Amino acid sequence: MDEPKTTTIDPTAEELAEKKKQAMLAMEGPEGKARREALERKQQEEGIKKNLQEERTALEKKMEEVNTEKEKLELKWIELNETKAPLEKSLGPIVADEIKVEKEEEDIEKKEKVSVTDPKERQATEKMRWEVDDRRRAIEKDRWRLEDEIGKVNDIIKANSDKYQQVLAEQEKNQQRLNEIIKNLSVYGG
Repeated sequence: MDEPKTTTIDPTAEELAEKKKQAMLAMEGPEGKARREALERKQQEEGIKKNLQEERTALEKKMEEVNTEKEKLELKWIELNETKAPLEKSLGPIVADEIKVEKEEEDIEKKEKVSVTDPKERQATEKMRWEVDDRRRAIEKDRWRLEDEIGKVNDIIKANSDKYQQVLAEQEKNQQRLNEIIKNLSVYGG
């Protein structure tokens, strides 16, 4: 005859560890419990302290990178500004020439109104008008070219300034977090 089989359940490693923990907690007594809790607290604090120190180191490295990026942007601004200054300076005489040519055009228009009857005078005045128009167009072409170059530099300066503002915001955020970490570390004796 066959014997009835009895099944024994083999506890898993996790279940066994949990049962051991329950046994230890039940038998440790008040002094053991106080020591264990103090040890667990100390281990937890050490873990927190270690994490804070690691985060602090990472943030300090990030702050160095941010400072390097800020310096690059500042140097780029100086370079761009030094590129833009002579362009703006050379624009001044062109604008002055343009104003002078416009004045000449006005004088020619007045002269045309007066010399309507004499064909030779009218022809000479018309020739002067064409020459002045040609000079005005050449001056405008130079002015537009310079204004375009200045505009491109200004666009780059604006993009550079926007990036700089982002870097400043990141620096501020990192500094605030670093201050929090330093404050928290002081609580844990670090």
